[in-house]
Amino acid sequence: MKANIRHWLAKTAPVALLALTATTLAGCEPGPLPDSGVRTSEIFHSDLLDEDLKLMYRLPPDYDSRSDDTFQTVYQLDPTFVGLKQMAFTVGFVSDMEASGEIDSTIVVGIDYATGGGYQRFRDFEFADPLTPDFAGDKSDLFYEVLRDEIIPHVEATVRASALDRTLVGHSMGGRFSLYSAFRQNPADPLFTRFVANDPSYHENLFEMERWQAEGIDDMDVSIFLGMAMWNGSAQEITHDWMQERLADRGYPSLRLDARKYDTDHGGVIGPGYEDGLRFVLGGAI
Repeated sequence: MKANIRHWLAKTAPVALLALTATTLAGCEPGPLPDSGVRTSEIFHSDLLDEDLKLMYRLPPDYDSRSDDTFQTVYQLDPTFVGLKQMAFTVGFVSDMEASGEIDSTIVVGIDYATGGGYQRFRDFEFADPLTPDFAGDKSDLFYEVLRDEIIPHVEATVRASALDRTLVGHSMGGRFSLYSAFRQNPADPLFTRFVANDPSYHENLFEMERWQAEGIDDMDVSIFLGMAMWNGSAQEITHDWMQERLADRGYPSLRLDARKYDTDHGGVIGPGYEDGLRFVLGGAI
């Protein structure tokens, strides 16, 4: 099946380069939808980071009544960073899609930091220098191991999260790490099968990683959604288009790919990008 590419632009947007401050990130879009289910959290110590993380859980309303089932799980990066309410948006959209019957019951797990306001993301989502194909460096190389070897095994031992149906969701540098994970993992034994990269911070290393992966595979059985805020300017649009076209041109028979642009800023894209992204990767349609 040919990769599914739909390129959408709501309106012609002005070209503007915005500083990534809390003010510009805030945007002016509607807030999160109401959530359902049960919310809880815990402090989790990462031995690899030698640091405490905060794991935030949203369990679906029927979690207790389906005691023999495991549930597809969305892992949310930057759940509370600078008040952007990323997990609240994701939980609201998941709750709405569950209620309408668009998707099956879903666990959402927010991966946060116990202290420091989440600014450790600038350490954990940055590329190792140098970045090498063995991914033996620090920064994102190490955080991927934290996610793979510590967080996910703990989550799946704590709640009935599916080991076969994981989604990774991120915005900005979190969106970059979502793509990093897509290109680092072995598609024959994937850590995640669905990715939402909402206005990711593109970097030359992402394209290098994609090339390394492509040299060793002939298929990629995953879903990837790429969102982009038009107000970020032409440089962001060019790299967004390059990534979409590059993945589409690989001709992977099983790849499900969607790319969309939005007439808003870097913070304003959180809501619409997550809504469309989650609908696409979890439900298959927008």
